Amino acid sequence: MRQGNAPRTMTGTFMHIIRNDGPLALYNGISASLLRQLTYSTVRFGIYEELKARWTQRHGQPDSSSRAEPSFPVLLGMAVTSGGWLPNSSRAAVMTAGQLATYDTFKRLLIDYTPLGDTPTTHFSASFLAGLAAATATSPIDVIKTRVMSSTQNHGVVRLVGDIYKADGIGWMFKGWVPSFLRLGPHTICTFVFLEMHRKAYRRVKGLDDRKL
Repeated sequence: MRQGNAPRTMTGTFMHIIRNDGPLALYNGISASLLRQLTYSTVRFGIYEELKARWTQRHGQPDSSSRAEPSFPVLLGMAVTSGGWLPNSSRAAVMTAGQLATYDTFKRLLIDYTPLGDTPTTHFSASFLAGLAAATATSPIDVIKTRVMSSTQNHGVVRLVGDIYKADGIGWMFKGWVPSFLRLGPHTICTFVFLEMHRKAYRRVKGLDDRKL
């Protein structure tokens, strides 16, 4: 979305904002971002956890000490559903799948195949990998969305993608990946680390066994 002689790099843009508008300008729009997270994120996390709990309850064995675990395709379907539908929500669906389904999958793999167990180290590692997956999965959509927003011509998405490919090659899909991950990575890590802390606190308060959540 850069215009005119605006800096072309992330570092240059960072310094340009500080020099012209001050450090606090880096937080412009934070109130809108918080409102979005308090509504959109809570809904998608809530729906995803509810779908997962219902699946586990339906497919688990009541008298078994082992817990039924949904496969990655099932988790992916739940996450996409939790992210919303309609064309305008395509990024939300991909984002939710990239975060939630991959986090649960990475967490399960770390617990099953490493000595870490269900610990904060596992939660941090799984959420870091989930952040990588989410940033990578949403990068092409972010590029297309940004180009559509900044375009002055009434071209369709297919034509737009063709023009971007001719100009930048296959690398167009990951333009802006680094700043995207620098935002999404810490956000994903904090979200899941705090979520796991909340789960453990909730279990203690309710006196629930880990197998029941």
